[in-house]
Amino acid sequence: MPVSLGRDKDGCFARWGKKGAKYHYECGNETSRLNARKKAIAQGVAIGEFVDEKISFDFDGVLTTSKGKDLIKKYIDENNIVYIISARSSKDGLLKVANEVGVPESRVFATGSNKAKVEKIKELNISSHFDNNPDVIAELGNIGKIFK
Repeated sequence: MPVSLGRDKDGCFARWGKKGAKYHYECGNETSRLNARKKAIAQGVAIGEFVDEKISFDFDGVLTTSKGKDLIKKYIDENNIVYIISARSSKDGLLKVANEVGVPESRVFATGSNKAKVEKIKELNISSHFDNNPDVIAELGNIGKIFK
């Protein structure tokens, strides 16, 4: 549900959706409008309607496939917070794909082992992790999503 802008007897306003509180601003004043819009977005967050998921993807066997790249792009397009978390010991091959699909370097991790990868996923409070390794999926419980 997006922020809607309107006008009533009290002037211009922004609100979350069609029923949220109205945050009035000075009509024609861009700074005032942006401040009202921020308040409306904060209301959306407070009522739980603007919650992004944290989704992570393994690299080898997942993002090295066109199916994996299409899937990560889908989650990015849906405004989820997306990570690449690999058991590789270096980010070298990961960053090219991260740039290609739109994941910032700050959300790319080369952990050095599957054990450390699982720990990083849990540390970041990831909602869902896509991986092709059944052992990693088993360690993650309901967070893990097998990628085939």
